[in-house]
Amino acid sequence: MSNQNHTLPPMGATENQRKFSRALPFIIVVLITVGIWFLMSVLKPEIEKKDDVAAIPMVETITIKPVDFVVPIVTEGMVLPKTSINFSAEIVGKITFVAPQFSNGGKFAAGDVLVKVDPKDYELAIVRSKANVAAALAQLDLDQAKSDLAKNDWDKYGKKGKPSSLNLNLPQVASAKAALAGAKADLLLAKRNLTKTSIVAPFDGVIFTKNVDVGQFVNIGTTLATIASTKLAEIRVALSDQQLQMSGLNDMVDTLKVIITSEETKQVQWHGQVTHIESQRDVKTLMNYVVIEIEKPFSQQPTPLRFNTFVEVEFAGETLYSVYPLERSYMMLNNKVKILDSNSQLVIRSVETAYADIQNFYISKGLNLGDKVITTQLPGIKSGATLKLAHIPQD
Repeated sequence: MSNQNHTLPPMGATENQRKFSRALPFIIVVLITVGIWFLMSVLKPEIEKKDDVAAIPMVETITIKPVDFVVPIVTEGMVLPKTSINFSAEIVGKITFVAPQFSNGGKFAAGDVLVKVDPKDYELAIVRSKANVAAALAQLDLDQAKSDLAKNDWDKYGKKGKPSSLNLNLPQVASAKAALAGAKADLLLAKRNLTKTSIVAPFDGVIFTKNVDVGQFVNIGTTLATIASTKLAEIRVALSDQQLQMSGLNDMVDTLKVIITSEETKQVQWHGQVTHIESQRDVKTLMNYVVIEIEKPFSQQPTPLRFNTFVEVEFAGETLYSVYPLERSYMMLNNKVKILDSNSQLVIRSVETAYADIQNFYISKGLNLGDKVITTQLPGIKSGATLKLAHIPQD
């Protein structure tokens, strides 16, 4: 039996071979990936570099034209009666009658009997005054007869000299005449007081507040009602100094016509006229007040203009000649406007405003006929920047 010597590989070498065999696929993948990336980098076509070109902003413009603009003066106020009084009793007595229209809001005509006071005492006063007149007249006749008799006796018996007034009973005659005149005056007063028992309306009007009714006792001066005339209504409106200046009004107002509308009935218009400007400002607000009158407000058709209605008043003020209307959104801060000049460059121009309303500014200086006002917002772009029109400007 022969002995054979077998040499075994070291155990460490075998382990390394196994690790290398397991890592070999990953190494191959990495090498292939790196190779592909290298080839793509080498074979990629070179991109031609171009200089960046700044984009020119696109804008829209309007071409402006001057106009003659009549400044509308718009303000507000309350419709009040021009004449409003406390309707009072002139006699003493108990109320026996009130008219059907004698109630809050009732309408009446001049001469309508609104209230009656019991007339019996005043009828008796007339009877008594007539009796006093008759008695005074009789006394005068008696004293006059005595005077005539005394004069006849003086002449009959040939008394010398001129008789005195006492001899002729003249003081008694004068006293009787005075008493008769007083009695007649009392009769007239009694008749007048009787007419006052029927209390009549002094003008066409309405009743604001009724204070009495049948059965109530009244004295002289008792307020029966507060009444107002419907002949004229009045609106007192406030104007700022600028509005007053733009209104063209002065202390001598030539019946300037106004249009009146109310919040509730904007489709209805009433007409009135400015009568005067009050001579002093309001102490608290320093506003100027203008007074407007409306004739027969309750007769205006199709809708009467009632008292205590809050209304808007508008009238034509001063005419601004050759001004440029410009929408508020087109105006920059500090009264500046963006203009596109003939070289398509931005020009920021200062302007002066003659008037402004909710929609427009009315430019009096700083703009010229044919200027192209830029309507596009241009945040951060300075004067002198080149711009491009988006389309043909509007006229």
